[in-house]
Amino acid sequence: MFKKIAFLFFCLYGFALNAQVVISGKVTYIDRTPLSKVIIFIDGTLYETESDEKGDYTLEIDQVSNTDLLIIAHKKGYEDVFKNIIIRDGIKEIKFDIVLFNKVNSLSEVIIKGNRNITKISPIASETIKELDVLINTSDVNIISALDNVSGAQQIGETGELAVRGGAGAETKYFFDGMILRNQLGVSVQGQSSSFRFSPSFFKDLEFNASGYSAEYGQALSSILIMKSKDRPTANTLGILVSPFFVDVETSWLINKKESLEVKVNYLNFGIYAQIQEPTLSHLELDNGPRSLDANLFYKYKINENSYFKLFSYASTSKIASSSESIENKGIKEDSDIKNINSYNLATLNYELSSKTKLNFGMAFAHNDDMIRTDIRQNSITTSGVPLQIRSNDFHLKGNIKTTATKALSINVGSEFFHQETLFKSGDDETIVTDNLVAAHAEGTLRLVRNLFTSIGFRAEHSSLTEKKNLAPRFNVTYKNDKKWNISLSYGDFFQQTSPFNLLEAPSIEFLKASNWVFSIEKKYEDHTFKIEAFDKNYKRLVRSQSNILDASGNGFARGFDISGRGRNVFNKINYSFNYSYLDTKRLYRDFPIEANVPFASEHTASVALNTSFFGGNIITGLTYKYASGRSYFNPNRSNSEFNLDKTIAYQTLNANIIYSTKIKETPVLFITTITNALGKTQTFGYEYSTTDFSNRRAIQPIYNRFIFVGCYITLGLDKSDEFIDNLLNN
Repeated sequence: MFKKIAFLFFCLYGFALNAQVVISGKVTYIDRTPLSKVIIFIDGTLYETESDEKGDYTLEIDQVSNTDLLIIAHKKGYEDVFKNIIIRDGIKEIKFDIVLFNKVNSLSEVIIKGNRNITKISPIASETIKELDVLINTSDVNIISALDNVSGAQQIGETGELAVRGGAGAETKYFFDGMILRNQLGVSVQGQSSSFRFSPSFFKDLEFNASGYSAEYGQALSSILIMKSKDRPTANTLGILVSPFFVDVETSWLINKKESLEVKVNYLNFGIYAQIQEPTLSHLELDNGPRSLDANLFYKYKINENSYFKLFSYASTSKIASSSESIENKGIKEDSDIKNINSYNLATLNYELSSKTKLNFGMAFAHNDDMIRTDIRQNSITTSGVPLQIRSNDFHLKGNIKTTATKALSINVGSEFFHQETLFKSGDDETIVTDNLVAAHAEGTLRLVRNLFTSIGFRAEHSSLTEKKNLAPRFNVTYKNDKKWNISLSYGDFFQQTSPFNLLEAPSIEFLKASNWVFSIEKKYEDHTFKIEAFDKNYKRLVRSQSNILDASGNGFARGFDISGRGRNVFNKINYSFNYSYLDTKRLYRDFPIEANVPFASEHTASVALNTSFFGGNIITGLTYKYASGRSYFNPNRSNSEFNLDKTIAYQTLNANIIYSTKIKETPVLFITTITNALGKTQTFGYEYSTTDFSNRRAIQPIYNRFIFVGCYITLGLDKSDEFIDNLLNN
């Protein structure tokens, strides 16, 4: 299959190298006055141009011998001009002057001009999130919290993961400059949310694809987040963020005109906050932390205007200890201690071979080590539990080339290699699961007619552990016009290897599979954008446990629609965004006895975010309200036919933040205050039941019902506070 695809692409590329024929001339009115902005194109092709201020035009086309072509000249308010020409062998240039006449009784019409640079067209539907969206529309400066404001996405409150359109948290994948990022969340105790490891300040764009993403990316059943790092900084800076429970220091140096180095160090000790704030949960206490120390180094080398070499290195160590009252026996305490060591190293090269061709190469290595120990304490007697260690080493190697083969066709081909090694150790027993996965993709984006684009791609993968392979087609067709309408239809098959824990029990299990249709309509205005998307997803080969045996007989579906909008400068510089999602989803997987509701997704979700500034931008405020209908949960008092029918109360939260910008002795200072769940609404994500007494249960809730953060950001060097304010007011 891949040989056929490659052959097709090379044929198309070869066609672009044929001899050129130049058609040129002048466009005038009947009185010989030159006419500008007249569109001249070849009917039924993608060749077009526009006359300049002197009325001159030039149209270059590929030579096709002895072919009859129809040239059309078009301008609003004038009669169209048609001219048939025949291209003979050896003809290199054709002169054709055009005279236009006024159109009699012309009706209102829309002239559609095609984008002349196919590389700027991305028919794959996505949502772009900026750093400021994270800073202003979240109360915890967490990237995943910002995604919770995007249609179709819902943050899972008890883990911090992201569920997208019926997909579980593990089915969303994250890519740092094109390279896969695993273990993206920090350490946390069971039932409590954890945060994204990396700061939004690393990235210039966060491109979220809820579904229908490019064949370049794989191993994600539901969605992907593509995080593109910033380029070289503009000045030497030193920034310090201080709060009652953490200190963050970041600095950047311009080594020379091409090289730069950025260093960031963060220390967090949440134990101080735990001593001040009373927890909402009576059965859970944080004895230590979380405490963490992390640091990163980012080296950037600018090869030329559009080429970069980047080297990123991150390391973190963290610890958290908690004490929980046993649900089985109130006199027993379960003391948990979790230690985590994590590192991520990345090297990427983005090199522009020519104005039409770019080469991308990347290599990433990740290490994560979780050490978990739970002791049982009753009265003054402590029984030591068996220590558990889960350690993973991941290596990712990737290369791809993107080229503009013709004015209407761009091609993206590449391959990658994943190595994943996971160790499970319980006491003295240990098992290692190792998998090598190779993948290749080929994708072409073609302009069919003047404003109609299509993207067709294939991705193939093979696992050395399971000895299974897959071939995933991806398809998209998009219509765009000058009235800012975008209409698209996408289909794709998406595969994902199951978790290492499942591979430990079933090393030859099939890839998980999802087939997804998405239809999208978007309308853009000068300051506003509105969008509607409908989707239909079918799951196959989901992991199912029957009689303690794992197999790939599970299935499911997810269907629904999203409505979203965003805009700026409403009612005196108020920026807004809103979204609503309806989701109908069920699965037959894991130990489900029947096809049933999943516990991680809500049928209805909605959010509204507002932000504005006062006093010339010195004060910035933001409000975000989120709603989610009750989630299903397992009630052991129900029969199998009523599995997961019970639902929690609806989730509601109002988050607020305020940023005050000032200068102290000419030093820029930002004072930041955020409040999570300002109204103190009760939030319940599910219930935990006793295994011996089904009448005994307790709610799974956040340990703090309301969270308040106060911090101060000081900048030395470049006045980043002014840059921050300007960016907000201009976006």
